[in-house]
Amino acid sequence: MFDDEDTNAMTETYILAHFPRLIQALMWVAILSEREAVACIRDHTNGYPFSGEAVNHFGGPAVCLRAASRARVRHFMLDCRIERRQFEARTPADYRSLGG
Repeated sequence: MFDDEDTNAMTETYILAHFPRLIQALMWVAILSEREAVACIRDHTNGYPFSGEAVNHFGGPAVCLRAASRARVRHFMLDCRIERRQFEARTPADYRSLGG
């Protein structure tokens, strides 16, 4: 997709600007540094089966990205469940205090 000679190749600044939550998930799930997470995304989009040492120890770029996306979905679902419980725990008095 993005060759090394291609002028539209994904640069580090592009990846940092467009995938901040994915980078955070990679750093948390696979215990990567920011540069390793960026390299993982870049290598996967370039079609390389391997990346840096830390990424390869986890299983490769595809496995790291799959685990990070799974973690993001579970984190989002957990946030939704917490908000729903907080919403359901409200009483009519709570709504009166809001002016409704």
